[in-house]
Amino acid sequence: MELVSRMIRLIRAQIRPASSGWIRADRASQRHRRRQQTRADAPSDGGRQGATTAQSVDPELAELYANMEVPYGSNLATVRKAWIRLLRKYHPDLHSKDLEKRKLADELTQRLNGAYERLRKRSESETHRQEK
Repeated sequence: MELVSRMIRLIRAQIRPASSGWIRADRASQRHRRRQQTRADAPSDGGRQGATTAQSVDPELAELYANMEVPYGSNLATVRKAWIRLLRKYHPDLHSKDLEKRKLADELTQRLNGAYERLRKRSESETHRQEK
């Protein structure tokens, strides 16, 4: 999965040039990570389930969530919104003039579709388990 994330970062860098918006998004994600760490350090209260800790995180799932650019454990609606947003951003038809970028965008959309399908199936299986 590490290879997949490296490939996606490479594709994104080649398709979209760095911009001030990208920097703002990186800073926002850093703030989000810091908040997650402080929540994980705090004791959970009442019967509520606290934030996920490093021991309970599945690295493969964490990679899928990272590829979709959503926090680990996000609900299906959030994942779907991110999936649609990323498909609109990196769709191959948007890069039809440059053949190399189009191939990279096509590969990225296939990976995004695969990640979304796996997260969707996982979410559906969890809801079936909770119903029983």
